[in-house]
Amino acid sequence: MHPERTQYIYPAYCNWLMTFSAAEIIPFIVCFQGILFALFLMLSKRPTVKYQNRFLALFFLSLSAQALVMILRNQAVLPTFWYDNFCFFGFLYGPLLYLFVKNSLERDSGFQGQDLLHFIPAVLIFFSPLFNFPFCQGWGILLYASLAFYNLFSLWALRRYHRIVLETRSLPQGANASWLLWPILLFMLVVLIDFLDILFINVNLTLGISLTSVSILALVNYFFLKALWAPELFRGTDAQERHMHAEIQKVEAESDLEPDEREEQDLMRIKNWISSEEPFLEPDLSLAQLADQLAMSPRYLSSLINQYEQKNFMTFINEYRIEKAKRLLTENEDPGFTIAEAMFGSGFNSKSSFNTLFKKLVGQTPSEYRKNLKSKPEPKNVS
Repeated sequence: MHPERTQYIYPAYCNWLMTFSAAEIIPFIVCFQGILFALFLMLSKRPTVKYQNRFLALFFLSLSAQALVMILRNQAVLPTFWYDNFCFFGFLYGPLLYLFVKNSLERDSGFQGQDLLHFIPAVLIFFSPLFNFPFCQGWGILLYASLAFYNLFSLWALRRYHRIVLETRSLPQGANASWLLWPILLFMLVVLIDFLDILFINVNLTLGISLTSVSILALVNYFFLKALWAPELFRGTDAQERHMHAEIQKVEAESDLEPDEREEQDLMRIKNWISSEEPFLEPDLSLAQLADQLAMSPRYLSSLINQYEQKNFMTFINEYRIEKAKRLLTENEDPGFTIAEAMFGSGFNSKSSFNTLFKKLVGQTPSEYRKNLKSKPEPKNVS
């Protein structure tokens, strides 16, 4: 770079930076981190989460774009078109967050043509000033209704996912989507803070720093840390499991509370098969696999368990696993026999799941259960 150019460029650049206020520091960090995280997601080589990553990347690019517009608006360097359209970004966040959640929970969902319908309001609002109808100036408050709708829709998708998992899988490994609840709730908090700030009270912090911007920064960093610490958080459901769940719901709605003779015989056959063949020793046992072994439809098998045992498939199978673990801990007299061996020997492959379920069903941890067994006095022989 030529010295004569440098002496003009650097002072101008420094003067521009010096005009930054404390309130603009957080939006600047949000903009920088959002772009960085979006690039990280876009460049990910994991094909199983391709669409999940893309929607999340677009979500953070939208946050970064709005933060940048906010900064430049304060610097008065943008055309008024962007100021009139500031609420346009709010109509992007809801659809992008929902599609991210959907693709996280449904691994075969992808991007479908009908998904474009979610973005029609944002497109119309963006071009509304060109038709002498600046939507954001008169109707911008409606963005909060849009955000509330998509947040609730995302929570509904999360609840539905958990129900499908409980009815079609025997262990929660790779299926725990509870981490998704926190960013949804955090984003709802961001929306609430911004809504209160706009309509009711000033919720800015010291030096005019926006509490909304701080909350958005927390949201960005939550996702970023999750991506670094746990890149493979869980696997979503597939179309077969979702179809199975829908069929189960239909059967349950039509079933009687009392089993008939055929259903009683089939229920007994299920229990006898599980007790004798111990299919639960396979950690990845699913409803479809067990139904195939028993030569009955998954829908019918699930309805028998749900209606007459009053349990979902996961609970039903794990009760057999815990009973097996208790027998192994009780009957094995080898002093070198470990709790881990009892865990693997009863069909579990995760210590946390094993301990949680054992405590839930037995009322004690495996260690406490074994300790109490050893403390029981030996029965005396009566001559």
